[in-house]
Amino acid sequence: MVLAVLFMAPPPSAAQTGEATMVGAVRDSAGQPVDGATIAVRNTSTGALWQQRTNASGRFALVQLPLGGPYNISVRRLGFRTEQRTGYVLTLGQRVVVEITLMP
Repeated sequence: MVLAVLFMAPPPSAAQTGEATMVGAVRDSAGQPVDGATIAVRNTSTGALWQQRTNASGRFALVQLPLGGPYNISVRRLGFRTEQRTGYVLTLGQRVVVEITLMP
C-alpha cells in the first residue's frame, strides 16, 4: 500500500525560485583588482541590505536576492572614493553583472 502511494505522488520538479543574482568585479583606475572592497546592496523599497567583500581577484557574487527593487549598490575601500550605482530592478532568474572602477 505504501509503495502504491509513493508511485502515485508526482515526481519532484525543479522549482523556480523568486530570486536573482548580482555578480561583478571591482578594479582600480589602473585596471588592477581591488581586494577587500565592501559591496553594499540595498533594496530601497524594503530597506533590506546585503554586504560582501571582494576577493583577491576583485570579484563578488550576491546570490538569492529577492526580486524587485530598485536596488542601489555602494562600493567602498580605504584609499578610494566611494562609487554608487542606482536603479537596478531584479527579475526572475536574472544575473546582473556590475563592473566598477574605484578612483584613488
